[in-house]
Amino acid sequence: MIYHFIASLWFLSQIKATLFWIYLWQLKEYHIGRFLAHFETQAGKKLLFNKILTFKILILFSFLIGLILFGQKSSILFYLSKYLLLIPFFAVLILYFFSAFCFLFSTLKGKLKKPHFTIKTIFLTITALFFQTLFLFFNFRESLLFLILILLFDILTPIIISGILLFFQPFTVLIRNQIIKKAKRKRAEFKDLLVIGITGSYGKTSTKEFLAQVLKERFKVLKTKEHQNSEIAISRTILNDLKPEHQIFIVEMGAYNRGGIKLLCDIAKPKIGILTGINEQHLSTFGSLENIIKTKFELIESLPRSESGSSLLRGLPEDGIAFFNGKNKYCRELYKKTPKQRKFATGQAKIKKILYGQKVKIRGFENIEGVKAVAKELGMTEEEISRALKKIKNKFPGIEEKKGILGFKILDATYSANPDGVIAHLEYLKTLSGKKVIVLPCLIELGDAAKKVHQKIGQKIGKVCDLAIICTKDYFKEIKEKAVKNGMQPENILFLENSEEIFAKIKSFCQKGDLILLESRVPKKLIELLTQKSSNFDGRQKHGINKNGPIFTSLSPNTEKDDILLALRLIFQPKKWKKGKEPQRLEEEFKKYLRVKYAFSFNSGRAAFLAILDALGIKEGDEILLQAFTCNSAITPILERKAKPVFVDIDETLNLDPKDLQKKITQKSKAVMVQHNFGFPAKIEEISKISKEHNLFLIEDAAHSLGAKYSPPHQSFGVGVKKYCGTLGDVAFFSFGRDKIISSVFGGMAVTNDDNLAKKIKKIQEKLNYPSNFWIFQQLLHPILTNSLIIPIYGLSNTLGRMILGAFHKLSILSKSVPKEEKRGKLSKNFPKRLPSALAILALNQFKKLERFNEHRREIAKFYQKELKETNFILPFKGSEKNIVPTFMRFPILVKEIDTDEILKKAKKEKIFLNDGWRKSPVVPPDTNLDKMKYKLGSCPKAEKVAQNIINLPTHINISKFKAQKIVNFLKNYGS
Repeated sequence: MIYHFIASLWFLSQIKATLFWIYLWQLKEYHIGRFLAHFETQAGKKLLFNKILTFKILILFSFLIGLILFGQKSSILFYLSKYLLLIPFFAVLILYFFSAFCFLFSTLKGKLKKPHFTIKTIFLTITALFFQTLFLFFNFRESLLFLILILLFDILTPIIISGILLFFQPFTVLIRNQIIKKAKRKRAEFKDLLVIGITGSYGKTSTKEFLAQVLKERFKVLKTKEHQNSEIAISRTILNDLKPEHQIFIVEMGAYNRGGIKLLCDIAKPKIGILTGINEQHLSTFGSLENIIKTKFELIESLPRSESGSSLLRGLPEDGIAFFNGKNKYCRELYKKTPKQRKFATGQAKIKKILYGQKVKIRGFENIEGVKAVAKELGMTEEEISRALKKIKNKFPGIEEKKGILGFKILDATYSANPDGVIAHLEYLKTLSGKKVIVLPCLIELGDAAKKVHQKIGQKIGKVCDLAIICTKDYFKEIKEKAVKNGMQPENILFLENSEEIFAKIKSFCQKGDLILLESRVPKKLIELLTQKSSNFDGRQKHGINKNGPIFTSLSPNTEKDDILLALRLIFQPKKWKKGKEPQRLEEEFKKYLRVKYAFSFNSGRAAFLAILDALGIKEGDEILLQAFTCNSAITPILERKAKPVFVDIDETLNLDPKDLQKKITQKSKAVMVQHNFGFPAKIEEISKISKEHNLFLIEDAAHSLGAKYSPPHQSFGVGVKKYCGTLGDVAFFSFGRDKIISSVFGGMAVTNDDNLAKKIKKIQEKLNYPSNFWIFQQLLHPILTNSLIIPIYGLSNTLGRMILGAFHKLSILSKSVPKEEKRGKLSKNFPKRLPSALAILALNQFKKLERFNEHRREIAKFYQKELKETNFILPFKGSEKNIVPTFMRFPILVKEIDTDEILKKAKKEKIFLNDGWRKSPVVPPDTNLDKMKYKLGSCPKAEKVAQNIINLPTHINISKFKAQKIVNFLKNYGS
């Protein structure tokens, strides 16, 4: 059975490896030279020399040594061999378990590296997986030999996948040739078509795009799509997109070997050729700069003797026209060498040659000059050209200007990268004002010229930039050396790979108006971080999660990728689980943020509340006044001390009603607990006044309101400045449960400015034990399993998602947010405890994101307010008033006439899960035993009515504008 399990895990890991290697081949356009050149880079070397591969080889050798000893006659060696074989056996099990887990995790998170699925890649994937299935079928046996074979296969997977691909390459070539023949035949039918070919080491795409934009002012234009410059791509454009109405076809031409451009010219038959520039780009595949020059010149050599008499061509020279970039020395040399007449079998061809852009001051702008030159040659007027150029958004070719976070100006040049392009972008950057930052990976496929090229780039960086971040290591040393020699401070040129670290460095270095130039393939996450709004209103898709996934109000709402990875790391660091300095660090952060004297951490909000009750001396029979429409976890600590909860009705803010509070105070009343429901501050000034009049302690339940502020409108309560909720009473507690403002799955904090209360809470905290390792392990699993498995499965099937979540709870793999016993009035045995270090680490990671989270919630609430104000829904929260700043942990709406169950049922079918449990009952969750909670139906009619009519809309960081709009659209049309 165990061998079947290992075989299954191995096959999952092989799927991941198969998809990656086919992806890499496709990325390198199935070109052997480009594929092999990849292994000259640091990223490529890591594929060949890494810890995992070394581990696999060590396991393989351990097996072999164990088998050799197993065959020895010596009893000691025979005995020793058993242990030597047992170690690699378990090593294989662990290896493939985590390999399979990584495959599933990366798949569900959308991070799996896989090819763009075409007929070719699908065929190759199926063939490779079929071959691996046959390997398993014929070699499977419950023996160590099987483990050796699968390890060996695994190690050789890159060679095996490459072999399969190369085996079928001849068949691919046959298919390719057939497509090219069809394209040539169709092209021959368009005798009046003017084709403009564009090639070069750089500038091809921007020249093509600009030229198409300009020529569209007068002509019907077809152009090749982006990244589509190969023979197959051009042929398919001809076959699928070329129509009789097209007058001009602009073709971008790319190649990696001699003869490549000639082949493209044979297909497209260009009349006009544009040579945009030549440099060392792809030198490793061409072999020499001379080969690059000759290959690019194939476009000019292919310009034909004209045989067309179309109306469009009659105004042109009889034969081809060649345009050369005058800013590039190799183009200038070719311009000089190009003869004006060339011999053809049918006679002489007179080639008109034009040099453009040699007078521009900044490299890059010559592309515009080339476009103008071509347009003029085709008879367009200055007015037409000027009008068309004004429509081009990007001021500089190859750079897309974007608005960045905190007012940064982002110059996105990540489409492609080459030496001259980088230099041109830096020269343009120099003309702009503000601090200048460049983020750049080392350039690839430069062959022997790589070192010299990067030194040149470093020299320019030193002269232009204030900060340089190089995100691959290949030639970092060369860049830094030259940059420092040319004026850059050594500490301002860094090697950083991690997007978060790069973002943090830029954020600390730059101010509003500063410029960040992004070159080549910088990490996508970095672009997302730099261009997001400060509130992150675009939510989860900014963190690479599928924006079309299911929508939840309260299922692990605050979790982001970094939280998942942090929890994953902590699982393998059990020494950090219990004791550590992190709980004290978190307490210090709370004190600093809230400006309070004391803060004490616990493993939940209810544990913190229980410590407060003990510090206040609450005993059997004492009455604690609190609002109805609350959670049972706010009541069980009261019941645990055999005190009596007295429920007060709510007002229009969904918080405790001061008028009803006044009516329900008795001689046994000891404290009032005010709850800022959903992060909307209660009428704390009135409640405080009543509490003081009756000598009652005022406790704040701030579980929903970390970051919410209240500014008393009257001087009697304070000085009129905004204070944080949680600092307005005698003592307060916060929660960082899984669906609160910040989340560490479980966690809580008690805060106060009272010296006497603080001493008592401190003593209570110090006497507590830590929760069990198993309980901590459950909490660490929660963000991982919920976000990588449960939520994606809900996206596929509601029933299956619910079943898996239920099974995880039943098997105690995950713990419930509200244990069953607490719904019956008894505190769980897991509380009260001290806050374990592992959960404090999670909370600290969330705490640093608090302002971003809350700003996002306010943006979402504002969006709901605007979109739903004209509907039949009642909106209790009107938004931020002058004296309050809510956190909007949820955005509640009240439904008139229609049963909320009907709306929620229909929403669920749309993968919108709005049932967060805060409904149907004055004490939530709805299945709470009200008798055990000491609640009498009818005692708080407003709360009971609201509970029946409320739906809470999500506002958390993973609710993007797209998802918020989806919720709004549903609510406006839910009856349809």
